[in-house]
Amino acid sequence: MKIELLYVGDCPNYVPSRAVLQEAIRLEQVAADVAEVEIKDEAMARANGFIGSPSIRINGADVDPGAGRPAPTATCCRTYDHSGVLKGTPSREMIRRALRQAKGDLTRE
Repeated sequence: MKIELLYVGDCPNYVPSRAVLQEAIRLEQVAADVAEVEIKDEAMARANGFIGSPSIRINGADVDPGAGRPAPTATCCRTYDHSGVLKGTPSREMIRRALRQAKGDLTRE
Protein backbone atom coordinates (compact mmCIF):
# COMPACT_ATOMS: atom_id res chain seq x y z
CA MET A 1 0.00 0.00 0.00
CA LYS A 2 1.41 3.37 -1.01
CA ILE A 3 0.65 6.24 1.38
CA GLU A 4 1.74 9.81 0.69
CA LEU A 5 1.48 12.88 2.90
CA LEU A 6 1.98 15.96 0.76
CA TYR A 7 2.39 19.37 2.39
CA VAL A 8 3.86 22.85 2.14
CA GLY A 9 6.58 23.65 4.65
CA ASP A 10 4.77 26.35 6.61
CA CYS A 11 1.43 24.52 6.84
CA PRO A 12 0.20 24.49 10.46
CA ASN A 13 -1.90 21.38 9.76
CA TYR A 14 0.89 19.17 8.46
CA VAL A 15 2.09 17.80 11.82
CA PRO A 16 -1.44 17.23 13.24
CA SER A 17 -2.42 15.45 10.01
CA ARG A 18 0.63 13.20 10.26
CA ALA A 19 -0.44 12.25 13.81
CA VAL A 20 -4.02 11.48 12.71
CA LEU A 21 -2.69 9.44 9.78
CA GLN A 22 -0.37 7.42 12.02
CA GLU A 23 -3.23 6.74 14.44
CA ALA A 24 -5.51 5.59 11.61
CA ILE A 25 -2.76 3.30 10.27
CA ARG A 26 -2.34 1.79 13.73
CA LEU A 27 -6.09 1.31 14.24
CA GLU A 28 -6.51 -0.31 10.82
CA GLN A 29 -3.40 -2.45 11.39
CA VAL A 30 -1.87 -1.52 8.08
CA ALA A 31 1.79 -2.19 7.42
CA ALA A 32 2.88 0.73 5.28
CA ASP A 33 5.54 3.37 5.15
CA VAL A 34 4.38 6.94 4.67
CA ALA A 35 6.21 9.00 2.07
CA GLU A 36 6.23 12.63 3.18
CA VAL A 37 6.56 15.00 0.23
CA GLU A 38 7.20 18.69 0.76
CA ILE A 39 5.75 20.73 -2.10
CA LYS A 40 8.16 23.62 -2.57
CA ASP A 41 6.69 25.60 -5.48
CA GLU A 42 3.90 25.82 -8.05
CA ALA A 43 5.79 23.70 -10.57
CA MET A 44 6.12 20.90 -8.03
CA ALA A 45 2.44 21.31 -7.12
CA ARG A 46 1.43 20.89 -10.77
CA ALA A 47 3.75 17.93 -11.26
CA ASN A 48 2.20 16.16 -8.25
CA GLY A 49 -1.42 17.17 -8.82
CA PHE A 50 -1.27 18.83 -5.40
CA ILE A 51 -4.56 20.47 -4.35
CA GLY A 52 -3.50 21.93 -1.01
CA SER A 53 -1.74 21.24 2.26
CA PRO A 54 -1.95 18.77 3.78
CA SER A 55 -3.06 16.13 1.28
CA ILE A 56 -3.04 12.42 2.04
CA ARG A 57 -3.18 9.88 -0.76
CA ILE A 58 -3.52 6.15 -0.47
CA ASN A 59 -2.60 4.23 -3.61
CA GLY A 60 -2.85 7.53 -5.47
CA ALA A 61 -6.38 8.40 -4.28
CA ASP A 62 -7.07 11.37 -2.01
CA VAL A 63 -8.55 10.36 1.37
CA ASP A 64 -11.31 12.92 0.86
CA PRO A 65 -13.86 11.39 -1.51
CA GLY A 66 -15.13 14.92 -2.23
CA ALA A 67 -11.73 16.11 -3.49
CA GLY A 68 -12.51 15.03 -7.04
CA ARG A 69 -10.26 14.94 -10.05
CA PRO A 70 -9.05 16.91 -11.76
CA ALA A 71 -8.78 19.63 -9.18
CA PRO A 72 -6.79 22.83 -9.54
CA THR A 73 -3.32 22.75 -8.06
CA ALA A 74 -2.45 25.04 -5.17
CA THR A 75 0.36 25.64 -2.70
CA CYS A 76 -2.01 26.83 0.01
CA CYS A 77 -3.71 25.19 2.96
CA ARG A 78 -6.80 23.12 2.32
CA THR A 79 -9.81 22.25 4.42
CA TYR A 80 -11.78 19.09 5.07
CA ASP A 81 -15.48 18.76 5.83
CA HIS A 82 -16.12 17.32 9.30
CA SER A 83 -19.92 16.93 9.23
CA GLY A 84 -20.45 20.49 8.04
CA VAL A 85 -17.52 22.03 9.92
CA LEU A 86 -14.39 22.84 7.91
CA LYS A 87 -11.08 21.91 9.53
CA GLY A 88 -7.49 21.91 8.34
CA THR A 89 -6.93 18.19 8.85
CA PRO A 90 -8.75 15.16 7.52
CA SER A 91 -10.71 13.26 10.14
CA ARG A 92 -9.38 10.00 11.50
CA GLU A 93 -12.51 8.26 10.20
CA MET A 94 -12.01 9.69 6.70
CA ILE A 95 -8.50 8.25 6.64
CA ARG A 96 -9.66 4.94 8.10
CA ARG A 97 -12.34 4.61 5.39
CA ALA A 98 -9.71 5.27 2.72
CA LEU A 99 -7.39 2.68 4.26
CA ARG A 100 -10.19 0.09 4.39
CA GLN A 101 -11.07 0.86 0.77
CA ALA A 102 -7.43 0.41 -0.26
CA LYS A 103 -7.20 -2.89 1.65
CA GLY A 104 -10.33 -4.05 -0.18
CA ASP A 105 -8.82 -3.06 -3.49
CA LEU A 106 -5.71 -5.08 -2.67
CA THR A 107 -7.72 -8.22 -1.88
CA ARG A 108 -9.41 -8.06 -5.31
CA GLU A 109 -6.13 -7.95 -7.25
